[in-house]
Amino acid sequence: MTGPGSGDERDERPDDDDLGAPVAILSEASFLLDDRFETQVRGRIERRLLGGDIIELWWTAPLAVLVEFLRWPMDLFDDRNR
Repeated sequence: MTGPGSGDERDERPDDDDLGAPVAILSEASFLLDDRFETQVRGRIERRLLGGDIIELWWTAPLAVLVEFLRWPMDLFDDRNR
């Protein structure tokens, strides 16, 4: 029985059609891969994602600080009007 929740690892893998043509072609290839291949690819992807997250933080953090500094005087004036 290979229904949902049965613990079968194949249930977690997406369909080849969802991954696109290049991945579908590679899944049909008949060459042996090193045992460390998946670990190396995953590590490279995670490093690139980390780099993207750091760059996003580098851009958004100063803007968030600026917005907070602009909100502070506005909040003071709003409190005086009440």
